[in-house]
Amino acid sequence: MALKTIEQYLDSIRDDRVIYLDGKKVEDVTTDPILKHLVNYAAADYEMALDPKWQDLLTEVMPNGERCHFTFIAPKSKEDLIRRRNIIQLTTRAQGGPGGAKFTGIDGINGVHLAAQRIDRKLGTKYSERVQKFRQHCIDIDAAVAVALTDVKGSRSLHPHQQKGHQDYYVRMVDKKADGIVVRGAKAHISHAPAVNEIVVLPCRSMTSNDGDYAVAFAVSPNAKGLKMIGNARDGEHPLVIFDDVFIPMDRVFLMGEWEYAHHMPYSFAMYHRLSADTYKYVQLEEMIGTAALLAEYNGLEKVPHVQDKLAWLVMYVEGTEALGKAAVESCEFDKDSGTAYPNTVYSNVAKYFYANYYHEAEKTVQDIAGGLVATLPSLEDLKNPDTAPYLEKYIGLAGKATAEERMRIFRLVQHNSGYFEGSVTLHGEGSLAAQRMMLNLSADWARYKALAKRAAGLPTDHPMVSALPTRRRANF
Repeated sequence: MALKTIEQYLDSIRDDRVIYLDGKKVEDVTTDPILKHLVNYAAADYEMALDPKWQDLLTEVMPNGERCHFTFIAPKSKEDLIRRRNIIQLTTRAQGGPGGAKFTGIDGINGVHLAAQRIDRKLGTKYSERVQKFRQHCIDIDAAVAVALTDVKGSRSLHPHQQKGHQDYYVRMVDKKADGIVVRGAKAHISHAPAVNEIVVLPCRSMTSNDGDYAVAFAVSPNAKGLKMIGNARDGEHPLVIFDDVFIPMDRVFLMGEWEYAHHMPYSFAMYHRLSADTYKYVQLEEMIGTAALLAEYNGLEKVPHVQDKLAWLVMYVEGTEALGKAAVESCEFDKDSGTAYPNTVYSNVAKYFYANYYHEAEKTVQDIAGGLVATLPSLEDLKNPDTAPYLEKYIGLAGKATAEERMRIFRLVQHNSGYFEGSVTLHGEGSLAAQRMMLNLSADWARYKALAKRAAGLPTDHPMVSALPTRRRANF
């Protein structure tokens, strides 16, 4: 098909997928009053890919002469990863958030591709061939793709097989057939799932020998029999995805019981998804620091020393996030056998931890500059009422600085960005702070760190880099 038009994308998701919002079944995802906003957001990816202004960045010419979206291409170089960052930053600035059709799902495909290659090399399986076939299918239909990673988990202190009450808190295989498997369970917080053509499902943790049925990865269509989504009108785009004995054809199964290798799937996905997170979050933080600067100006505080200090801290926070994100791709790593490129594991996790750990401090800083009107602001509708508008213009507007509407819209932006959603997503989306610390412990070059400490202490070391250094002429103590 090459590239879809917006209308072709809309037609592709008008099917019999089962979605409930606030207890009511959605009849048409493209016209539902809640989900149509998500669909329009995802449709922007298709609109931009067909725009000659952006086509060279967003798309790639295939051997048959047709174009496909570049993000479907497996990254082989640092330049590919840099281009991925440029695409994410462009779409985030254009759409007000990370791309809805070509975002998380692409990280899932790249992650499962990398993991499958490693598993195949160790076990002689053919999972990577299935992944490549699925990738080509996504190219052929110009798919919108989501990832289902996070299981509902039940008691988090227990392994999947140890759960009480029932055994479906983690998605698992309940039957194996010659032509496929049957799965049951649920995944939570699945971004964009109502508006996609395909969902890549991955295990979210390492497994034990008793957890073999939970070591499963696959691709599934949102309209598969037995698949249901349950969300709410406040946030319909991140539903609970239910697998009620869903059949998965064997050529869409990417892991089937190899419990020792289950952790490769979420780890490989996270390598790519944290690149995406570091990238789009920078754009959102640009908006945050711009909001803070306008608040200072609109409150007449731009020259006050403590406000200038706060703005300087925000510059450090925002541009530090970008610097760490860039470092992750500039110092990217390569799979030793396949040559697949992926972001530097340490740097990308440091970047994600850095912006997530300090996000609430940044929120506090913006709110401090804003003042109390963030909490008690009148409605923008009052500006349309001739009985109330003159008072708002007089008392909310700031002569020589900003009109009432300008100030009110910036205060409303602070209200929106300071709600429960952005803070929670920043902290937990793309992996919690604990997940970053775990990855840093696993990936840090401890041998080099300890060898340098030994050298500084005058102790011998056989570390190749450190032992090759010239003789130290001065002790540290």
